[in-house]
Amino acid sequence: MNQWNNYQFILLTEFRSTSDKKHETIIDMALYGLKKINVDTNVLKFIKENTKQCKILVILDGYDEAVDGQCQELKQVLGEHGNQKILDFDLVVTRRPTITINRKEKITFLKIIGFDTNEKQREYIEKHFGENKEQQIESIIKKISINRSYQQMAETPLLLTFICLVHSQLNKGTRVELYENVIRWFIQRKLSAYPNLLAELDHGGNLIGFNQQIMAFEIQNLVDNWFDLEQMQRLGYISLLYLQKQQYQFDDKELQLIQPNININVFIKIGLIISNTEGSIGNQIKKYQFAHRTLQEYFAAMFIVKWENEWIRNGIKYEKVKELWMWEEIDRSLRCVHMRPKVDLKLTLFE
Repeated sequence: MNQWNNYQFILLTEFRSTSDKKHETIIDMALYGLKKINVDTNVLKFIKENTKQCKILVILDGYDEAVDGQCQELKQVLGEHGNQKILDFDLVVTRRPTITINRKEKITFLKIIGFDTNEKQREYIEKHFGENKEQQIESIIKKISINRSYQQMAETPLLLTFICLVHSQLNKGTRVELYENVIRWFIQRKLSAYPNLLAELDHGGNLIGFNQQIMAFEIQNLVDNWFDLEQMQRLGYISLLYLQKQQYQFDDKELQLIQPNININVFIKIGLIISNTEGSIGNQIKKYQFAHRTLQEYFAAMFIVKWENEWIRNGIKYEKVKELWMWEEIDRSLRCVHMRPKVDLKLTLFE
């Protein structure tokens, strides 16, 4: 898009990665997020000192993951009387549609849609598989065309990617089935690289003491029933706890307090959790977050509907979650989100 060429700097940061600190201005928050990913400090200093002289676009991703008081200036800008606030830069904010914005004037609301036509879906599927995969491509397109649920899911880029990855295992046409098989895919693809992966996932369970000669059918059975593995249940618990706190990043110290027996590194190996190191040399902290928020919501839902009763029966002590306000968000994560890419400035919100 030629419009991007009008800017000297485009600053992209996430609300979740800047939520551990209060920020006076939007620029401060954006630069703080960029500092965390090791953008040159001289560049950040130049932007800070020349905000008014430079043509800048700030993109803040995930307003639904913001915490109260995260940025005072942003609160003013998005408030009912925010049109009184003049910015020295253009601003784009992305959010889920459930988050209310009170500003009424000098703001453009855009709805983002993804693959809302058969042609767009086919184009993406063909690019996903590449050449000489006509049989797989046609199989997926046929499956989508005869199932309304798959048609709705295929409009969302993330879910269409999931469908491409596990299409041969899909039969029911439900989000739950899709996510169950995607988790299996996460595990299966790493078994050769990490031979002890299943033992790590079942730390404290029946696999401890198993030798390396587990039969292939036993391995497949364990992968198929991944929800019985102990570490998966622990991941579901912390998913729910952090959703309750509206917290999307956490560190080792926090994990030790709420779930000391979780092996977070095994989920980094699989790819369900991603990590990054923050802070200066000698004072570094490793932060963790789910690869995608919908995965966190799925695991939280799994804990509520399946694992919590197992923990109660087995006498496992844990902090029970009493506030179930996040049920709506969890339920919404299992429905289709429509998205359409388009930009309009001065102030834009993507939903």
